[in-house]
Amino acid sequence: MVLHASIAYFDRENDLIQRAGSSGKKVNITVFGGGHDFMDNLEDWNARHPDKAFSLVVVTPRNYK
Repeated sequence: MVLHASIAYFDRENDLIQRAGSSGKKVNITVFGGGHDFMDNLEDWNARHPDKAFSLVVVTPRNYK
């Protein structure tokens, strides 16, 4: 079940990155739960789309566990 969840997360993350990359906006803001990790998705995107590379800012509440 964990593998299935991580695949679903990966697909959602890729979908969000694709939408943001196609939006034409310079800044895209989104909120996702703590189970998501966009780093591998962004590294892949940035390698394939150097002209549309992303930076990532992660804000984690101090009391998040």
